[in-house]
Amino acid sequence: MFADDTTVFLKSTDSYNAMTKILETWCKASRAKFNVPKTIVIPIGPRESRNRLRESRTLEGGEERIPPEVKILEEGEGTRILGAWLGPSYDETAPWGQIAQTIERNLSRWMKRRPTLKGKRTVLSIEVGSRTQYLAKVQGMPKQVEDRLEKAMTGFLWGTRMSAVTRDITERRQEEGGLKILNIRARNEAVDLMWLRSYLDLSPSRP
Repeated sequence: MFADDTTVFLKSTDSYNAMTKILETWCKASRAKFNVPKTIVIPIGPRESRNRLRESRTLEGGEERIPPEVKILEEGEGTRILGAWLGPSYDETAPWGQIAQTIERNLSRWMKRRPTLKGKRTVLSIEVGSRTQYLAKVQGMPKQVEDRLEKAMTGFLWGTRMSAVTRDITERRQEEGGLKILNIRARNEAVDLMWLRSYLDLSPSRP
């Protein structure tokens, strides 16, 4: 049994050494091994507090220094936690660059097969819809990424940057004369609404 991406939140008054001792005890009991060199500290809070943590490598009021082999993220750096990229002042568009490039490259390859409009609809659902769904849910999709993906979808669908048919029509159901092409913005808005619904859920089942 392996534990990946173990995340621990420490307050400014907590003890880093106490946390590591708890983990060491758990490792002995479970026969697991905690990979200290891969440990990453994400400074949170005001910038002043983040800078102080990097300079002193200690929590506020503590004398216990964070080991030198443990990386403390600098401003603008990020690390991946359960699929989401987090970090102090991290650029929210950064993790989307590679995904967008992969989608554009794959769509270009699909174009060589000369798919029909129905085939293109399926490809867009797989390449754009499925490939972006998880990250859009855990991190959200910036508007500039939405714009980039919409341009890629239009180019793939019509072979040009200009749509032969308005986007509104292509996104309609087939019964209404459309192609039921993925509406990436509407999908992202639905994701945001699901997050809001969970946040406002005050029942015992609230996550």
